[in-house]
Amino acid sequence: MKRALAALWLLLCLLLSDVAWAQSPLRFGVLSFRPDTQSLAQWQPLARYLESALKRPVDLSVHDLSQLEAAVARGDLDVVFTNPGHYILLNQRYSLSAPLATQVNAVGDDDVSEFGGVIFTRADAPKIASLPDISGKRVAVTSVDFLGGYQLQAFVLQKAGLPLLEQGTLVVTGMPQDNVVTAVMSGRAEVGFVRTGILESMVQEGRLDPAAFKVIHRQNLERFPYASSTPLVPEWPVAVLATVDPQVARSLAIALLGLPRDSPTAIAAGLSGFMPPANYGGVEALLRSLRMPPFNAPRDVVLADLWTQYRGWMVAMGVLTGLLVCAGAGLSVQYRRMLHARQRARAIIHSAMDAVVQMNAQGLITGWNPKAEQLFGWTRAEAMGRAMHDTIIPAHYREAHQSGLKRHLSTGTSTMLGTVVEVQAMHRDGRLFPVELVITAMAMDGAREFNAFIRDITNRKLFEGTLHFLADHSGANGREGFFPALAAYLAGALDADCVCVDRLSDDGLMAHNVAVFHDGTLQDNVHHALAQTPCGDVVQNGMAVFHGGVCQRFPDDAALQELQAQGYIGVTLWGAGDQPIGLIAVISRKPMPHTSQAEAVLKMVAVRAAGELEREQAQARLHLAGSVFTHAREGILITDAQGLIVDVNDTFSAITGYSRAEALGRNPRFLQSGRQGAAFYTAMWAALVDKGFWAGEIWNRRKDGAVYAQLQNISAVRDASGAIQNYVGLFTDITHIKEHQRQLEHIAHFDVLTGLPNRVLLADRLQQAMAQCQRQGHTLVLAYFDLDGFKAVNDAHGHSTGDDLLIAVARNVKSILRDGDTLARIGGDEFVALLVDLEPIPAFQPIVARLLEAAAMPVQAADTVLQVSASVGVTIYPQDGASADQLMRHADQAMYLAKQAGKNRYHLFDVARDAAVQTQRESLEHIRLGLDREEFVLFYQPKVNMKTGRVIGTEALIRWQHPQRGLLSPAAFLPIIEEHALSVDVGEWVIATALAQMTAWHAAGLDLPVSVNIGARQLQQAGFVERLGALLAEHPHIPPHCLELEILETSALEDMRHVSDIMRACQAIGVRFALDDFGTGYSSLTYLKHLPAELIKIDQSFVRDMMTDPDDLAIVKGVIGLAAAFQREVIAEGVETAVHGVQLLALGAELAQGYGIARPMPAHAVREWVARWQQDAAWLA
Repeated sequence: MKRALAALWLLLCLLLSDVAWAQSPLRFGVLSFRPDTQSLAQWQPLARYLESALKRPVDLSVHDLSQLEAAVARGDLDVVFTNPGHYILLNQRYSLSAPLATQVNAVGDDDVSEFGGVIFTRADAPKIASLPDISGKRVAVTSVDFLGGYQLQAFVLQKAGLPLLEQGTLVVTGMPQDNVVTAVMSGRAEVGFVRTGILESMVQEGRLDPAAFKVIHRQNLERFPYASSTPLVPEWPVAVLATVDPQVARSLAIALLGLPRDSPTAIAAGLSGFMPPANYGGVEALLRSLRMPPFNAPRDVVLADLWTQYRGWMVAMGVLTGLLVCAGAGLSVQYRRMLHARQRARAIIHSAMDAVVQMNAQGLITGWNPKAEQLFGWTRAEAMGRAMHDTIIPAHYREAHQSGLKRHLSTGTSTMLGTVVEVQAMHRDGRLFPVELVITAMAMDGAREFNAFIRDITNRKLFEGTLHFLADHSGANGREGFFPALAAYLAGALDADCVCVDRLSDDGLMAHNVAVFHDGTLQDNVHHALAQTPCGDVVQNGMAVFHGGVCQRFPDDAALQELQAQGYIGVTLWGAGDQPIGLIAVISRKPMPHTSQAEAVLKMVAVRAAGELEREQAQARLHLAGSVFTHAREGILITDAQGLIVDVNDTFSAITGYSRAEALGRNPRFLQSGRQGAAFYTAMWAALVDKGFWAGEIWNRRKDGAVYAQLQNISAVRDASGAIQNYVGLFTDITHIKEHQRQLEHIAHFDVLTGLPNRVLLADRLQQAMAQCQRQGHTLVLAYFDLDGFKAVNDAHGHSTGDDLLIAVARNVKSILRDGDTLARIGGDEFVALLVDLEPIPAFQPIVARLLEAAAMPVQAADTVLQVSASVGVTIYPQDGASADQLMRHADQAMYLAKQAGKNRYHLFDVARDAAVQTQRESLEHIRLGLDREEFVLFYQPKVNMKTGRVIGTEALIRWQHPQRGLLSPAAFLPIIEEHALSVDVGEWVIATALAQMTAWHAAGLDLPVSVNIGARQLQQAGFVERLGALLAEHPHIPPHCLELEILETSALEDMRHVSDIMRACQAIGVRFALDDFGTGYSSLTYLKHLPAELIKIDQSFVRDMMTDPDDLAIVKGVIGLAAAFQREVIAEGVETAVHGVQLLALGAELAQGYGIARPMPAHAVREWVARWQQDAAWLA
């Protein structure tokens, strides 16, 4: 024994040495009532801060009240951060240091270092208005152990001369304190006790109506932000154990007091910081007055009490005592020794960690230490003098207890004395629990006394049982497998009404029962959503504990409502990579105020359960993999290294028509259709050999001779040495997709209503015709015509009749054109006729005349004969030597002149070359001068995601602040420089200015992508990529992907491959591209296919009128479909009303810009607009 004590002392000295403190971590324990994961997230930043300040590791742990005391008793902690009442208890029992610092909370801009208690009731309780009205009422509290949740209010009642609340009137809800509010509001209790701040927090979160409650005995407290019914006490203290080196304690105090208010550590913990330690003497006085632990033992009688009551007798006894002093001198020494021994024994018993119960020969309790009070629920005053067998011995042991006592007193023998036995003991509330018991007997003053040393082994037995269960049960599948057995065991061991073991869906939104044990029987497995259930909290936080009121907290959880559940504990099952894969939930109809045992058991079984769940999932995956080959919707073929087929699946046979027997041993070339040449297969095999993989489209032939398209992936399978063992091919029949693409190509090139070429196909044919004219020296005529009076037909007879008229006019006009000519419908009632190979120039006149006649032919529509005319604008190439885009504009301009001249006629565009050249030259000079004088500015139009409400960027739009003409739109000057080198200078200025503005916004805390329009000339300029890179380098804070270049679909791109290469080079440095004004130009799908633009912008002319014009709506739908087919993003321009947004969202387009969202605005207005922007409510539906 002496050697053991010496070794223990040496170990203690080593632990207290400076060297040990420098190397060992500082163990910091925090009181917490929330799940461990939440608490650790809150307090771990404080531990990291202290590590940095103290230059030593800090191990932070969180505990509930009982766990924290147990950790202090075991010596597992160095630092304690707990509430004031608990600090007083720990200090009395384990001698903590004086507080080092006091917590200061951050409440808005205020610092709050005190708290109090609130007494409240429902606002509609007129008979409860003051403290006396509380007597006899049902009072909801979380626990009588909490200072702010019960003790402060009880002290106020005591000071008011009112009786303390009886146990029968208390409704104990357990944590959190929100449960108290729920109990009062629901009528389960009439009055509630909570800590200050709880009511205000629930009001602020929208969970409590401020008019629904009233505060009783409200105090007038200045500079305190919450309502309180009690005086205030200091916030939580930080203290250290007596074993901590004083220098370490001083360093810790300095670090805590130096914690900055707005630091991330303080913000994470919800603190303002710490202040010098407050005086906790008032808290101790309160606990003593209420006889709360640790001051709940009967008060010792002191000399002053005796003197007051027995003064006369004490004087007489003093005289008598003096006479006896001399006689008793010899006995005095022996008596003092005996008294000292008894005091020492009494102190040991009082502080013992086991319950010590003493009994006399009559079976009455004569000794009862604090641990016995805690273990059995009887106070010392209540237990003293009670019969042992009626107090802690279960009924089935009482007869044996009494007979054994009688036998020992008569014979001196006993089978129990000095033996460690495991038996059941009885708590005051009648519940039985296992204990470890040792009984000793001794003679005391001539009488027989018995000492019982009792230790609660509930946790040990529970853990032993759990370990035996895990050892005895394997992961066998089926209804009698591991998970049903686990659910049944946990239900019995934890006294639960229901235990569920769930597997999570891959998206983490659903839980699928693996086993459900409910009211003693296994139930059928079902699945349920995690949202609005405590299971969702489990998955989110790792563990969730609800001591009571769980069904009230989750009213949408049907299972909890059916069970009327009150208590709930759940733990997450973690799989590989720390991903949640399942959970275990333990549910009780009764509140579960003490859950530490259950939490420990769940954590113990969670690891094994997660492993079993992963094993079952792995088996399921193997089974699935075995069935995939047979049942896959893709055709699968496997060849050996020489390319001979060794296996195929059923889908292969269904697609090709060849059975497995017909395919085995053959080379897959027997499926070739002949559409791909030898070079195709040579490249495919080269990729397989070099890269081990090939993917692409291929045309093959079925057994019946039909040719079909398939999308195929071929992979090489290698052994451990890298040698190819097999080739695996997966393929899908995409013939129907190819047909759909063909239909899409038709829709993209032809008008849905008339079947004529649309604007896209016309643009392509116009470019080809212009190129042919240049090669052969021929002439082409572009005739742009609009129907006169068509709107009146629509208004009078409806759109259906109008559509019939358009079809008839198209058919009539097309009939008078030659085979090589093209008639296109470009929108509404506008058509364009492209007449090629005309010589001499006047030859166009007869054709245009016939065109006017055909357009004016009467049309029979239902019972009505309709007739319209046409106004035609004509321009001739190459006499009008403009670009394709300008030719269209010139013909359009001439058409309007024909309308103005009286309609039903044509007008030939007059080039007026000399005047135009002179005008353009002057205009170019003015524009260059404006650029030099910095007269140009950029306006910005926001772009948003209508579905999420997020502002995704802005489009930079150039304006000219003309000194005489005011602010000019781009249409006033950009067409003038479109084909001139000056357009490059202006375009570069736009990019540079936009980047500078993005940098300014970034410095102000606003990061917005910006798109700018870029002309074809600038894009194809030599050195464009390098110049763009240099501009980006001047703004290092702007990521290149935040800049987007918009290419007009109407731009004349001379070399498609060269332009594509330029775009890819820009994308390589991060810049994005958009295809602007899509649908208005004359490009073919070649633009969309070959230009790697990430975004398509639907032109505003179609979006603006799509609500009234079916053609525009069809075009919008088509563009959105094309975007999806080509895997491009799409954004709509011209969103002018909320209705436009609703229609676009219905069509699948979420991105938009337009006057209905925001007009273009100066740069300085953008930040304010972003701050107050809110999406239209109609878009949220």
